[in-house]
Amino acid sequence: MPKGEYEVFEALNPFFEVVMEGLRGVLDGDYYFDTIAEDAFFEFRYRFPGWPLTIRGRANLMASFSGYGKTIKLHSGDALVVHRSQDSRVVILEYEVHGKILSGGAPYDNRLISVITIENRKIVHWRDYMDSLAAWSALNWTTTILVASAIGSGGVSQVAQFQGNVHGVVPVLGYPMYFFAILGFWKVLGAITILVPRFPRLKEWAYAGIFFDLTGAAASCAAVGGYGVYAFHIIAPLFLAGLTVASWALRPQSRTIGVLFPATNGRPV
Repeated sequence: MPKGEYEVFEALNPFFEVVMEGLRGVLDGDYYFDTIAEDAFFEFRYRFPGWPLTIRGRANLMASFSGYGKTIKLHSGDALVVHRSQDSRVVILEYEVHGKILSGGAPYDNRLISVITIENRKIVHWRDYMDSLAAWSALNWTTTILVASAIGSGGVSQVAQFQGNVHGVVPVLGYPMYFFAILGFWKVLGAITILVPRFPRLKEWAYAGIFFDLTGAAASCAAVGGYGVYAFHIIAPLFLAGLTVASWALRPQSRTIGVLFPATNGRPV
């Protein structure tokens, strides 16, 4: 594994290796970033949250890739196909990368096509096409696991609080403890429901219930002035509510029961 400045990119090594295999013999440099011209231009023909559409320069590319290993760890790259263009400077690579999403261990599999222009044995232009469905699926799993973890653990905690003080009330909010136990029970079931496969209609109910619970929690704290430090008791549930909406919106077709706005008179709304 490369040392020094390249250690931070270890999670991307399978990507680098499959690309270097496809470009063997046409580039100078032992490592991926060594093959890129200082002012190379990269285009990404897809939209993905937090990722730029274009990057100019080797240094900026390295800066953009430096945080990759915090979210995804690749373990292999394969299915390489190399196409030669009529323009001798251009090489087209098809390949796949496989790994896992670190936040929850969900699999990450992606297919890419890279159109690469080489001059003086250095990469000067790179145009990337990606299977966006795979990327959105990875993002869906990340948000879903975060929501399920927070909701499920919170539900277990609420049930435990009830068992320790059956006839008590919730401090500040004043709700009876049995109400928290009921919420906790359904929160655990809701967290399980959005994680397991199938049951799309049940998932719709679970997402709605989780959203109502989180926004209701924020409203309850606001109503009694229980904001917490830096309004944490308001901001935290609203942030989780936002993640819940993202998880719902990014869910794959197998987890949906239809379109949100069906077509009328044969034309989409």
